[in-house]
Amino acid sequence: MVNFTADVATMNIINTDNPEESVPFVAPFNQIAPIVSNAGKQATNEMQALGSSITYMRRYLYMIALDICESDSIDANLGKGERFRSGGREESSGYSRAETGSEGESDCSG
Repeated sequence: MVNFTADVATMNIINTDNPEESVPFVAPFNQIAPIVSNAGKQATNEMQALGSSITYMRRYLYMIALDICESDSIDANLGKGERFRSGGREESSGYSRAETGSEGESDCSG
C-alpha cells in the first residue's frame, strides 16, 4: 500500500499471515514541475506532472522495498543479442548480455 503526503511517500508491506505486522518504507516526495520547452511553452500540464511524480515515486519505493537495483550498463545492453557463427552465417543468440551475464553481474553497489 502506498500513501502520499505533501512531502513524504510511504509504502507499507503487510504480512499476509499476520496483517497486524507491516514494514514501512518512507522516501521524500516532491511533485515534479510541469515541463517547459525551450520556446517557453508548457509541454505538460499540472495533472500530467502529478501523475509522473506519483508513478516515479511508486517505482522507486518498490525498488527500495524489494531491493531491486537498476544499472545503466545492463539497460544499455538490453536487447542487443550476442552474435555467433553457425554454419558460416552469423546469428543472434536471442539473449542479451544482461541475461547471459557475459560482462559480469552488477550488485548495484556503485
